[in-house]
Amino acid sequence: YTATTVALDGRFSADWDLNFSYTKANNEGNLLKSNGYSSGREWTGTMYNGSGKLPGFNDNEVKLRTSYKAPWGTRFNASFVWLSGLHYTRYSRTSRFSNREYYYINIEPLGASSYDARRLLDLRVSHRFSLGKKAAVEGFVDVFNVLNGAAVVSRGARYDSSYYNVIFDQDSPRTFRVGAKLLF
Repeated sequence: YTATTVALDGRFSADWDLNFSYTKANNEGNLLKSNGYSSGREWTGTMYNGSGKLPGFNDNEVKLRTSYKAPWGTRFNASFVWLSGLHYTRYSRTSRFSNREYYYINIEPLGASSYDARRLLDLRVSHRFSLGKKAAVEGFVDVFNVLNGAAVVSRGARYDSSYYNVIFDQDSPRTFRVGAKLLF
């Protein structure tokens, strides 16, 4: 795994700051999963297309965050993240061999496919109320996935199955959260 990040931080006043970062990453190898938990039982056919981009990372990532505290004490925060899309590999399954095992064969180089890019915008508005010298309560409202994007983050990748290309997981829809926390 290699990555290069360029980050810029700016504080334009005591009440307003802005952060930007760009990361270019590469994660290559020859494991089925980047966590290293591949099966100990292997068949030489499973090594076909066994090298390439490992799953679970984005080639490019852009983050932009800002925070502003209004004169009356209310704080506004925004966070935008753009991700180029996670890598995955389409594969096929063999028939059972004499040892009664199935084996999986990549039908393309490891990590050759990738999901769509993701655009995530989250917002928060909060206000702190003093409860004496040492305590306070902070109320807040969060809005996650403001753009209501539904980018796919997991789908059926086994070519010879009924769930091929079926969406298993995607970004959650726009979500609101209202809460409070006690500070002491």
